[in-house]
Amino acid sequence: MSNYSVYLVRSEEYDAVRFWEVVALLQTIPGPITFLTKEAPLSENELVNTESDYLPEVRTWSSFFKSCETHRKQNQIAQDAYVILLTNHDNNLHFYAAVEEKTKKNIFVNCEYNDLFNDCLVRYPVAFNCIAMLLITQLFDSYQQVENLIHQEAKGCLLDFCSHRQDLLLKMRTGDLCDECIAAIQRKKIDPRFTNQLFQYLDSFANQMKFKQRLAIRAGSLKLEIREPNKRLFFTELGDLEIKLTPLEKTVYLLFLAHPQGIVLTHLPDYRNELLSIYNQISTLDDREDITARISTLSNPLENSIHEKMSKIKNKFILALGATDAAPFIISGRRGEAQKIQYAAKVGL
Repeated sequence: MSNYSVYLVRSEEYDAVRFWEVVALLQTIPGPITFLTKEAPLSENELVNTESDYLPEVRTWSSFFKSCETHRKQNQIAQDAYVILLTNHDNNLHFYAAVEEKTKKNIFVNCEYNDLFNDCLVRYPVAFNCIAMLLITQLFDSYQQVENLIHQEAKGCLLDFCSHRQDLLLKMRTGDLCDECIAAIQRKKIDPRFTNQLFQYLDSFANQMKFKQRLAIRAGSLKLEIREPNKRLFFTELGDLEIKLTPLEKTVYLLFLAHPQGIVLTHLPDYRNELLSIYNQISTLDDREDITARISTLSNPLENSIHEKMSKIKNKFILALGATDAAPFIISGRRGEAQKIQYAAKVGL
């Protein structure tokens, strides 16, 4: 049986951090479908969402598919692999996503859902529509067949048309296919490994969104996991959502996790050696003088470095979880008093 390679590409106006959040989400479930990208990894300076210089505009489907094909040729991607373009540009028919009818290998997905989802949830509809389009490539030979099976009235099925944007919420919460669509899959004799993995994605997305939405009445249920060897930070209940901190930001965060009673910032020089020890464990730098200089600046309360790191850490947790759910995990405290992570104090880290 065949395996399926799916290459994700970012349109120039789509935020790089958002793009990598979707890539990470789609790489969480193993199977015959492998999600890949030729995009360059983010540098430390790019690990925060930035305003794009590109303004979204209305484009034609053909222009999106042409972009997919250009990316395919430039990166020598095989013709039997899928290429999915993630874009904030609207399209002339205002579809959430579409598949090129001729090749069924080029796909675009619109990523503008801020009117429906909080920042911390917006990765899900993007990933969801990637999965939906992959199913469509296997299920139909032409758009005429698509039109015959797509549900104009929403019923909580993956193939709901969702002319009303609120209907997208319904089918994502359901994360399922109706009996009619399941029968169509059976008639097409689609590779069961392919459909099984797609269903795992749908179940995972629905469960993660429900978990996230119920956190308000499940106080304290969200747990932070720290993984070796690089002390990466994950929320496993949210599909292995990673909080991507730079080495210096991670050094600061791990220091405060290790001191649940909190640290008064004017006392930071007392923790210089501990900061240096943490940074040595996770940094890829070899220059000892450079490492020492960075930690000296970081531990100097008269410098702005510690405040910058704390601010960026806070923003990344809020971006991932939303302000309310991020609150226990950020470093906070009254000015002049000990700054602490409430989660660390609660779980006794």
